[in-house]
Amino acid sequence: MKIDLRIKTLLIILISYLTSILLIQNVFLANSPEIRPNLGVYLASKVKNTFNRLGGNLASLIKFPKNLSLNSITNRGSSTGSTTSSNNTVVEKLKNQPSNVLTKGVYAKTEGGNTLIEIDTSQIDFVEYTFNVNGKEIKVKMPKDQPTPPAQVLEKLY
Repeated sequence: MKIDLRIKTLLIILISYLTSILLIQNVFLANSPEIRPNLGVYLASKVKNTFNRLGGNLASLIKFPKNLSLNSITNRGSSTGSTTSSNNTVVEKLKNQPSNVLTKGVYAKTEGGNTLIEIDTSQIDFVEYTFNVNGKEIKVKMPKDQPTPPAQVLEKLY
C-alpha cells in the first residue's frame, strides 16, 4: 500500500516536471513570465514541423495555412488571407505604435489583432561559442542564459 502511494507520488512529480519543461520551452517567451503573443501560430508551426520531420506525406493529411510563418505578422482578426502589400501597411502602422517590453531586448507592438515582435540584439547579452564542425571552425552567438546548441543541430545547419 505504501509502495503504491510512493509510485503514484513519483509519477505525479515526473508528470509535473515534464509539463513545466513543455510550458517553459513552448508557451512562455524568452525565459520570462510573458505568454507568447503569437502562441497559436507558434504551436501550429511546431506541429507542422514535427509532422514534416516524421514523414513526408503525413503532414499533407492535415490542412495548414500556406502562409504559416513565425516571422510574419500574426493576424488574430478575420480569417481572410492578406497580401504582402497589406502586410507592409500593417507593419508601417505597427512601427508607429508604442512598444511593450516582453523581456530585455524583446518588444511587442499590437494594434487591432495584429502583433509585431521586434528583437534588439544590441540589448541582449550574448556568449560566443566556437565549435569544430566537419573540420570547419564555427562561431555561434547564444543569449547568455540559453544552453549551448547540441552538436547534431550544428551539423545539420553547417
